[in-house]
Amino acid sequence: MKKVVLVLLVFAASLGCATKSESSSFEKIVYHTSGCFGFCPIYHLQVEGNGKIRLHIERVYTNGREVDSTKIGYYEGTLDKALYSKLESEIRKFDTSKIKFENTSCCDGVLKTVILYRNGKREFVREMFEPEQMRPLVGVLNEICAFGGLRRVGEFEVEVGER
Repeated sequence: MKKVVLVLLVFAASLGCATKSESSSFEKIVYHTSGCFGFCPIYHLQVEGNGKIRLHIERVYTNGREVDSTKIGYYEGTLDKALYSKLESEIRKFDTSKIKFENTSCCDGVLKTVILYRNGKREFVREMFEPEQMRPLVGVLNEICAFGGLRRVGEFEVEVGER
């Protein structure tokens, strides 16, 4: 009996020492960009909390002016650890309750939509001229849109953003 109790105590102690794997800070993030009257790429991106991504490149340019039809299409893949960590870091800092949004969509700029699912909630932002606090997150999302190593796949839908 003493051996059984001892084994149970050792087992319980080892569970307490086990390291917890840190879970993702988000379930999913969706990002859309609109066109403009110039040479603005149009992206539709979805990143899952596990790093899986789906990207629809609707329009993109090379040398800033010529449509690059070789990159237009639908892609899937997984983010590398460095880029995923960068995204997670920006999502952790992104607090919509502390940002003043202007809801501007007046002019010839790129309309950016971010839909973030975390903690069982859906956060929706659509801005043409995003506030300073939002720029690092948008920068990482644009970096993901330019991420190589994705495989071309058939058509799919990325969640369309409405409040």
